[in-house]
Amino acid sequence: MDGESSSRSPADQGLTHIEKRSRDAASIAITGQKAIIKISPLFEALLNSADGLSNRVHQHSAAVLVAQTAIEVCTQRLITKLLDKRGGKFLEDWIDDRLQNYNIRNETVRKLYEAVSLDTQLVNQPFWTSSRLKHHVELRNDVAHQGRVATPAEAQASLAVAHEVISYLTGIATQHGIDLSN
Repeated sequence: MDGESSSRSPADQGLTHIEKRSRDAASIAITGQKAIIKISPLFEALLNSADGLSNRVHQHSAAVLVAQTAIEVCTQRLITKLLDKRGGKFLEDWIDDRLQNYNIRNETVRKLYEAVSLDTQLVNQPFWTSSRLKHHVELRNDVAHQGRVATPAEAQASLAVAHEVISYLTGIATQHGIDLSN
């Protein structure tokens, strides 16, 4: 079973749990007399948390679950922004009522994504054609519904594919001139 790590990095010494999470989810830039704080989009914060769950506290199963959540949040955010840009914002509630989740491996979600993004290349991406995303989603389902315990290697594979998928989706957002951070 996944265990908690008792070791802490020197950078974590003296920080509260909230301070550590804030450090992971925000970046600060000081320009002249002003401090600008940029809060990461939720999907990035989730992905950072998944990395920490696996790499720092060795909660590999939890990392797999959170990594999939990050993908789904990113997918939902992109679809919502694309709908808004294309004048379909009025459809958001109707769509939300009909989708169980925003798992991009789900055919209905994928087809909706393809329709609003005009992206025909998702299924040609290495994470898709190699079945790594499929294996990650299957592992997530086994962890969530059957109590399977993910190994460190499985968690790392899930994290890698989650990073790839989110990178791809954020690239599509950029192509459409969409900012997923707000």
